[in-house]
Amino acid sequence: VLIIITNYIKHLDPALICSGCVNIKVKFPLTNKNIIINVTSGNKLENKFIAKILKLEFSLAKIMSLLLANKQSPYHVIISVDTWIERIRKERKKLTRTNS
Repeated sequence: VLIIITNYIKHLDPALICSGCVNIKVKFPLTNKNIIINVTSGNKLENKFIAKILKLEFSLAKIMSLLLANKQSPYHVIISVDTWIERIRKERKKLTRTNS
């Protein structure tokens, strides 16, 4: 069993992802309010977090990595989400410039 995860399927060699090599492809879209509410329990702090990240620009994987990194301090996630959003946006800009 081989599982391949990528945000850039077009960058992969076609021989790697041809039928026979890859039998199932699953696309995970950017997250939305319903997905986030299902992942969280929906309390007031989490609702503030949801309001800040609900712009359909972050993958569920990115959001889950932030939550897991701060699972001991949910409050820290809420107060630091603006910094996290800015860091992710800067990383994307840097990748875009590098790939252009």
